[in-house]
Amino acid sequence: MRTRFIVILAVFALTLGYVIWHLWRITPGGWPYKLAVTLAFVLWMGLAFVGFGMTERFPVKTATILYEVGLPWMIACLYMFIIFIAADAAALCHILPKRFLADSQAGLLSIACIVAVLMIAGNIHYRHKYREELTVRTEKPLEKPLTIVLASDLHVGYHNRRPEIARWVELINAEHPDLVLFGGDIVDRSVRPILEGDYAAEFRRITAPVWTIPGNHEYYSDFEGAKRFF
Repeated sequence: MRTRFIVILAVFALTLGYVIWHLWRITPGGWPYKLAVTLAFVLWMGLAFVGFGMTERFPVKTATILYEVGLPWMIACLYMFIIFIAADAAALCHILPKRFLADSQAGLLSIACIVAVLMIAGNIHYRHKYREELTVRTEKPLEKPLTIVLASDLHVGYHNRRPEIARWVELINAEHPDLVLFGGDIVDRSVRPILEGDYAAEFRRITAPVWTIPGNHEYYSDFEGAKRFF
């Protein structure tokens, strides 16, 4: 376990160092501009760690803001890592001019725009819940065909809050199901916002019987608290 943790930490450090080095290199102007851009990125990373590790020390509204501001950093960092690797490969193959990656306003703005577009598109895709209809046949005797709704990985809490849950419940009830199944990870990483905000009231509006199982996030957060929520 210790070795695994060290390997993960080393991979994270190398990935982060690679992105920060490229940000420093691609930012045009003297070192004050380069320092400003890299410091902004590092401070954003700090907010991400505060949002993930210290939210329980703040009021729920403050913790929600920290979580919402910090969470996108992980996604942005991953996108930048992939883009910089692709750009380096393209430069080595003489597809992309090397000057595009060094002291380049066009390069910095291009990468910033690509990351922003990817994150906005991802958010839109995430908000648009996709309904997948499956027909399952069984030899077991049934009085009538059953309509079962299965949803998984809701991750409610600081990010997916009560209004979003209300929308999901409406989508579920619109199917007029005979049974609703939740496949784990209903809770994101903390039971505090869902208990204080009485998120359970929204789930109680589901018109069909509900069955669920705990996922790994129920154990990450607080399994006893998750059981009270259920």
